[in-house]
Order: sequence, then C-alpha cells, then structure tokens
Amino acid sequence: MLDSLLFGDIFRYQGNDYVYLAETEDVRYAAKILDVDQSAKLDRAANGPRKTTSLVYSYVKLSTKEFENRCAHTGLTGKEAFTRLVDKLNVELDEVDKKAIYKEIVEGPVPTGLKKLLADVEI
Repeated sequence: MLDSLLFGDIFRYQGNDYVYLAETEDVRYAAKILDVDQSAKLDRAANGPRKTTSLVYSYVKLSTKEFENRCAHTGLTGKEAFTRLVDKLNVELDEVDKKAIYKEIVEGPVPTGLKKLLADVEI
C-alpha cells in the first residue's frame, strides 16, 4: 500500500518496478525503473548528438546491485494512476542512488509540485 512507502522505497505495480518519490491527495510520484534494454536505449539517446534537457532524458543510472544496468526514469513521474495496491519489494536502493535521484529531481526538469514536496526530505 502506498501509505507506508517512503522516498526511495521500491515497489512493483502491474509488472513494473518503481522508486517511490512522494504523493499528494491527487498525484503519486514514482520513477519507473526501466529494464536493461530500455535503459541502454535511453542512455544512448540522452548522450547522443541531440542531447537535450527534456523530461524524456530525466533519469538516473542505478548502481544498486539488484538494478545494475538499469535506469530510474524521473521525467514522466506523476503520469501513472497507481489505482490498485502495490507490492513493496524487499530491495533497498543504495545511498548513492537515493542521492542521485533526489538531485535529479531538485535540479532537473521535473514537475514543480514534486520539487516542492521533496524540499524538506533529508537523504
């Protein structure tokens, strides 16, 4: 259940893994953890000749052992409804990943509402 999740917790929803970020009454923010192939494609595109600061390229390469070669995509957060219960996974992001995701949110092109929600979070 989302009520018991904290920033950086990992959960599964409809077969996909997510990093919980924050929520309001109306919006739940989570970064989708892309699979290895999606992560490689995103990384190639983001570092290619058309590199941009678009929401599409707002992501963090994860270093946590269980998520090696995968990215947490923060750019489209707030778009998923998460209307059903989610399964909290017994995996924890390492501190490096938590700090990198926090930094990407604070400094990156993500919704202002999410930035405000995380302003007081300590990592």
